[in-house]
Amino acid sequence: MFKCIKMSILFFAVIITTQIKAQVYNPVSYALNAVPLNGVKIVTNLPYTNSSQMPTIILEGYNYVEAKPILLTLVYYIFEGQFIQASVSSASSYRPPIKLANENGKVVIFIDDKKYFNRFTIRVFVQGMGEASSWFTGWTVKDEALGGTNVLSVPYDVASKLQVCTPTNSSSMTLGSSSGVAFSIEKGSEGYGLYSGISGNGDTWLQAGRTNSAVAYNMLLQASGGNVGIGTTSPQLWFDGTVTEINAKRPVLKLNSNNELSTIQFTQKDVNSSSHAGEFHLNYHFNKTDNTLSTISFDSYPQQNVLTMNSNGNVGIGTTALGKYKLNVWGTVRAHEIVVNSDGADFVFQPDYKLRPLAEVDSFIQQNKHLPEIKSASEMQADGMSVSELNTKLLQKVEELTLYIIEQNKKNEVLSKRVDELEKIVKK
Repeated sequence: MFKCIKMSILFFAVIITTQIKAQVYNPVSYALNAVPLNGVKIVTNLPYTNSSQMPTIILEGYNYVEAKPILLTLVYYIFEGQFIQASVSSASSYRPPIKLANENGKVVIFIDDKKYFNRFTIRVFVQGMGEASSWFTGWTVKDEALGGTNVLSVPYDVASKLQVCTPTNSSSMTLGSSSGVAFSIEKGSEGYGLYSGISGNGDTWLQAGRTNSAVAYNMLLQASGGNVGIGTTSPQLWFDGTVTEINAKRPVLKLNSNNELSTIQFTQKDVNSSSHAGEFHLNYHFNKTDNTLSTISFDSYPQQNVLTMNSNGNVGIGTTALGKYKLNVWGTVRAHEIVVNSDGADFVFQPDYKLRPLAEVDSFIQQNKHLPEIKSASEMQADGMSVSELNTKLLQKVEELTLYIIEQNKKNEVLSKRVDELEKIVKK
């Protein structure tokens, strides 16, 4: 009998102790039939002191605008003058930004949201930290901007990021099925929706359309090889499919590869797989030794090396040997008109210009088999010659010829006068 009484006393002592240590409070409720100008600021009576509290604060209510329940759970701890171990979770899809702050030595909770006609009540659970019951009286809710110090934007718990909402328009969401669909959102029994799953060989696929029509998957990620297919269930390349249109103010397609050669291939299903005749390739050649010599080229089959450009801006047509030239063409160029900048050769007519004597020119030609200051045929064949430079040199030679003719004409006039004088003497 004594043992039973002793056990009963101990049992009630545990109950009394538990009730004393663990408390649930309802410090305040909130309802506003208007639009808050700043947000919702909950001014608590919880002291901003280290290691004084580990509250679990629960907000339950109604988000009228979005027709969603408010089910928020907030936890935090204060250590070394800072909020730590803080997080918030939502049991509904209502996830407003939550901030904590220290205002005048009290903890403030700020809901950074301005939805009208929101309403909620607050429950607080505390235990084991010696929290005083007076801390849970005198709470207020204000439409007021957040101030104070030690402001913390409370992160949402990762687990609460998965939301399952009630679909609209008679649609349904399914996780897993016997038909190999791992995830689906479907509108009624019409077969329209978004579907994802894993095929028998391990390929992951994503399809938007109808399950009751014999169409290929819209997108497929190949398990072996890592190829991506759009509109095909058997991609042969790392990307295989059709892109009909891309619209954007500045559309960017970035292809990143670890290989020195990357290719975009333009082909058609009827192209001969052996000859590749009719295909076009856009190739990116990365030069690891000198990045500035990297090139991008446009090739066709059977004719290759159609157009090549390097990162210095040099361009080759019909050749990949760009050299130092801005444009290097291996083949014939036809143009309606070409304008070439030139300095001209007016310097030939300056008084200080040294015109070679014809005897010296004759000697040079006999020895070198080409005109002075003009490249030899072998040099032109090996290195080519600037059109501007050649035009200037040719003009220089024409102007020199003009000077030779003028000089020769003067000599002829002198000789003509002497002949006339001799003829007069003979006639006498």
